[in-house]
Amino acid sequence: MANHSCVAIGINQYQFFQPLSYAQADAQALWQFLLEEAGWSPDQCLLLTDTSPPIGDRSAYPTRENLLDWIDEWCQSPISADDSLWLFFSGYGVTLDGEDYLMPSEGNPAEIAETGISVRSLFASLKESRSENILVLLDMNRSQGGQSGANVGTQTVELAKEMGIATVLSCQLDQFSHETSSLGHGLFTAVLLEGLRSSQGKTFESLVSYLRSRLPELSQHHWKPVQSPLIVMPSLASHHQLPTLPEHVRNWNGAIASDTVPAAIYNSGRDNVKDKITRQEAAPDRASYNNAPTAASFRKMPSSTPPETNLSRAALVPVTGGNTTEVADETPGWLSWLLLGGGAALLVALIGGVVLRNQAAFMGQQALLTPTDTNTVGSIPQTVKLQSAPYGSESQTKTVSQETQQQANQAVLDKARTLIVPNQASQFSQAIAVAQQIKPDEPLYQQAQDDIARWSGVILDLAEGRAKQGQFDKAITTAQLVPQDNQSIYNQTQQAMASWREKAQVQRTNNIIIQGAKGLIKPGQASSYNLAIRAARKVPPNQPGFAEAQQLISQWSQTIYQTAQSRASQGRLDDAIQTAALVPENTPAYTPAQKAIVQWKKKAAGTK
Repeated sequence: MANHSCVAIGINQYQFFQPLSYAQADAQALWQFLLEEAGWSPDQCLLLTDTSPPIGDRSAYPTRENLLDWIDEWCQSPISADDSLWLFFSGYGVTLDGEDYLMPSEGNPAEIAETGISVRSLFASLKESRSENILVLLDMNRSQGGQSGANVGTQTVELAKEMGIATVLSCQLDQFSHETSSLGHGLFTAVLLEGLRSSQGKTFESLVSYLRSRLPELSQHHWKPVQSPLIVMPSLASHHQLPTLPEHVRNWNGAIASDTVPAAIYNSGRDNVKDKITRQEAAPDRASYNNAPTAASFRKMPSSTPPETNLSRAALVPVTGGNTTEVADETPGWLSWLLLGGGAALLVALIGGVVLRNQAAFMGQQALLTPTDTNTVGSIPQTVKLQSAPYGSESQTKTVSQETQQQANQAVLDKARTLIVPNQASQFSQAIAVAQQIKPDEPLYQQAQDDIARWSGVILDLAEGRAKQGQFDKAITTAQLVPQDNQSIYNQTQQAMASWREKAQVQRTNNIIIQGAKGLIKPGQASSYNLAIRAARKVPPNQPGFAEAQQLISQWSQTIYQTAQSRASQGRLDDAIQTAALVPENTPAYTPAQKAIVQWKKKAAGTK
């Protein structure tokens, strides 16, 4: 029997990068799925995150050393060809000189090769195992600024093809991977878990098909730029079996946090179709889509399906258009004639009943108007004759009024939606202002509130994205657009703004330090660069501006070393030695500078 093992890595907190929100949650969700739902052995599933407790006497914190040790041990454990090896990583990915790296918690963009984990060496370790069923899932968050974030994944794709390793990247090379607070996960992991839980997660090929169709839909639903997975699928991997869920779990276990509309994928046994009839499955319009049941509501449904249906479990894909399904009509001929004749007889009986009833009413009216009983007619109060008229008129007026109001409110919602422009918080704010025109006692009020809540969440997501880029003032300005309609989102926004205000103040202080360090620079004077480095080192780790300070320190130390080399090439060895000695420790240029000093001292001694 084949064994299954997995290493799930998720890193939120970095020393030199902006923190992520849901990388840790993504890794933990997949790890829990494999243990609790797929039934994988706890001894074979390893979780390495910021908060993972020690395993025995060994740390599970995702430092470079720990990750390499665990992965090497994992790959070298006894494995057969049929065993499954899964590696999941959610965190920062960077590239340097065409080489891709996964960044551990202490990964430094100024020292990528020294502090990152090479994808080439990682794939080589995976291939050293005997498994022919390897799957690598990479949700690499690319830095949206700087060269280290450019073209991340290019080499990974080439290596996966070259080594024949099934690999899934969370987005295309020209896209970015996105998180959203409304899901509590990255979009990629949310769809991955949906696919594994659905009937589409039986083989790698079917899972790939699900990811390709579902991920762009989910990103658009949450008003994110389109995100599509990048997949390398070797021919041997296409039919690899994925985790098999118990039947009762596969039937009704929906998406982890998606609020989109499930649509059943049918398996109606069309091979046995005889006399065919056509049933049109009309797609809901946009308004009905927004009012449709959420995935959470499906979990409350019965755990069994009616015996006469052939529906498979709901694969969580929004309905995007109508389609025509052919259904077999296996009704015996004699029963069809019986039903047809009975229906005709019933129709005649109903028509006869209506005629008799109207005839009785007509006769009654004639009796009331007979000349032999004029006194009785005259004694009938007028209110009795007309008693039904006011009621009918009022009901009809009320119905017309409600329909008119609903149409008007639907027009309001449609107008609000036309204002939406992805990644522009002000447009979402304008859409919210329009939707707020629908009052609590009016039709479509709840739908308006649902839209407002979703759009408020998008504004918060945009604000969080700007905060992650260190743009705290812009993040605060954006977050101020979140209204109070949904108290949960509003309170979350207020807490985030309080944190960003503190960080913005720290950022301003650190910017003053950095600008002061830059002001110390005097071109051509190596000692001024040394003073600038000392000043820039006053920016504490894990604070806004630290990454910039480290980048400048690396740049300035390299300038000092280059100045020393220039003086050595001019024969000024003593000056070169003194200049190289100014390169501070713990900088990229320190080690080569020390080696150069030794060589120059020997050369200087030989010339004396």
